[in-house]
Amino acid sequence: MNRYRDQQWLFWAILAGYSVSFLSIYVYHTYFAGAAVMRFFQDVPAMKEGIGFDLLVNTESCSRCFREGIRSDGTMYFSPLFVILFYTLSRIDPVTLRWASCAITLFSYVAVCLMLPRFWNGSSRVSCSSLFIMATGLTSYGLRFDLERGQWNAVAMLLTFLALVLKRSQRRETRYLGYSLFILAVHLKLWPLIFIIGFATPNAGWKTNVRRFLLFIAANVALLFLLGPTFLKAYLITLTKRVGDPYLWFGNLSLYSFTEQVSEAHGWNPYFLACASWAFTITYILTLIFVFYRQWDGDNILVLILCLLGALLFPTTSHEYKLLLLTMGLALFFACYRFAYIGMSLCAITERIAVLFIAMCYPVTLFSYVYKSTWDIFLKMNTFYLVVIALAVMTLIWLRLVGHKLVPAKPESAL
Repeated sequence: MNRYRDQQWLFWAILAGYSVSFLSIYVYHTYFAGAAVMRFFQDVPAMKEGIGFDLLVNTESCSRCFREGIRSDGTMYFSPLFVILFYTLSRIDPVTLRWASCAITLFSYVAVCLMLPRFWNGSSRVSCSSLFIMATGLTSYGLRFDLERGQWNAVAMLLTFLALVLKRSQRRETRYLGYSLFILAVHLKLWPLIFIIGFATPNAGWKTNVRRFLLFIAANVALLFLLGPTFLKAYLITLTKRVGDPYLWFGNLSLYSFTEQVSEAHGWNPYFLACASWAFTITYILTLIFVFYRQWDGDNILVLILCLLGALLFPTTSHEYKLLLLTMGLALFFACYRFAYIGMSLCAITERIAVLFIAMCYPVTLFSYVYKSTWDIFLKMNTFYLVVIALAVMTLIWLRLVGHKLVPAKPESAL
């Protein structure tokens, strides 16, 4: 009964959050906002060269790099395994490749939202919350942006979470398959690397965890030499330059981009914003440290969502087509979350307020920045809402870490 009430409460919280965002963002800026006629916005920054532009550029660049050697224009920031994979894909007709990319992305999106929650919540029933988030996310800005550019973020997300499922197997071959999928995800998109935390299992002993991480390191280092040491050197130099000199615009979700642009727009002291950013980062790190100190498994659903938010916020280049990761992650989160406190205690109220913050902030990210054109840059940038959601998730974690009157949460602790 408690589980049913939890899911009912979560669904109504999500519905309320989406309704408020839909009315105040989409409806207001489309039908009202001082206009006598409807506005039909182009809400995704489409490329003139056509749909799937990034995908086609990647295949062309990797093909030329594989045949002719390292490019000297400073744009080759693909790993050797990525180059080999996309060189293979370059043999496919571009139109067919675009259709295949779209189909794979949508399949990955649906699989994470609807099929994977059963491995965390212990039930094969589809959650109303997951179904609602998935349905509204199908028309979201982040998913359409990802499809328009031909990015493979949803694919990398599916590979990462499949790896986390397979690593629980008692069979060594199945676990190694999971490790292989995770390594592939890291070489497709660098951001899944933060999910290495999910493979930590404190109860297995420190030797097992060290051996597992050393295996990851050895495999990844070996794959970096697939095209030789010269290519590896050029790749690392280009990647370092890109990290140190990111492209700043309001569609860059990174904390670095947010603090730089807000500081410039308002003339605020950049050191103040930098200190606030560092305080957030230190709190984030301390939360993860204390999680493992208290013997939580790395694939606890709260830890994974916190890792996901870190993947969106901490890279200096983190464009808005990655927003679909938030949709996929929260579909998994709301399908699995169980309230730890009952009654009207301070902890119970705090927990519900934190969940409500997540439910109210997340839908804002479903709509393009063009509908927020009149908003201040502080609120216009989705980074602000990601930070609020991250603080809410950290609050939920700390409530469990320091609380004493917890209701056992078997689906989470049994991961």
